[in-house]
Amino acid sequence: MGRDQPAPSYEIVGVVKDSRYENLRAPETPLMYLPLKQARDRLARLVLAVRTAVEPSELTNSIVKELRAVDADILVTDVATLYERVDESLVKERVVATLALFFGILAPLLACIGLYGMASYDVEQRTHEIGIRMALGAEETRVVRLVLREALWVWDSAWLRRWRQRDGWKVCYSD
Repeated sequence: MGRDQPAPSYEIVGVVKDSRYENLRAPETPLMYLPLKQARDRLARLVLAVRTAVEPSELTNSIVKELRAVDADILVTDVATLYERVDESLVKERVVATLALFFGILAPLLACIGLYGMASYDVEQRTHEIGIRMALGAEETRVVRLVLREALWVWDSAWLRRWRQRDGWKVCYSD
């Protein structure tokens, strides 16, 4: 508007509380709702919100037809439901949550693979000892229990000691 033109006048018909308009992360901002006739030629963008009890996609063509009946020059673009708008604004949160889930699953998987690798390395190093035990009559279940107990001891020393220290337990490191 130029300096020669008078300031536009508006009729206040109601007051609503501030709301999040552009996205859910933005702070609440003051908004002004204008009737279509007052908003023409003063705003570059017109937003129409419609509450409906039926599926919104069923009403899109009817709403566009009614808008064109009011003014044939109105250009209707970017039609979307509130659900779609909220869904678009939460894309970053969904990506972060998906990455957290992925790494949350990956971490214990890598820990299990590491424990398996350590146990298999230990068994490989003790192949002769295990063979002698089996030859002398040791039961297979006892040998498996021996290997698993030592693998769990490694896990205990690596994880439980840290957990105990975090909770204030006194941990003594001994052979």
